[in-house]
Amino acid sequence: CEISPAKFLEIFLEEFENLYENWHNFGFKNIRNLWQKNAYNLNSEIAINLGESRIEGVFEEIDEEGNIVIKNLHNERKKISYGDVSS
Repeated sequence: CEISPAKFLEIFLEEFENLYENWHNFGFKNIRNLWQKNAYNLNSEIAINLGESRIEGVFEEIDEEGNIVIKNLHNERKKISYGDVSS
């Protein structure tokens, strides 16, 4: 499928406006549910690179603040707010 940059921007801005209105009217809960429904590798093993360190575990959810929650090999739940995710 080919799409011009102008058409891509038009579609992106329409979708962004819809999501922004949803967030503005209903808060983060609906956005979180949509995000989690479409999250890649949910309930699967992932790794998150945090600069010099790396955390591995099962991607359990996106919490109410937008953090990735993973469970590591020691069954500890960790909240991660930033990092490079790989599977």
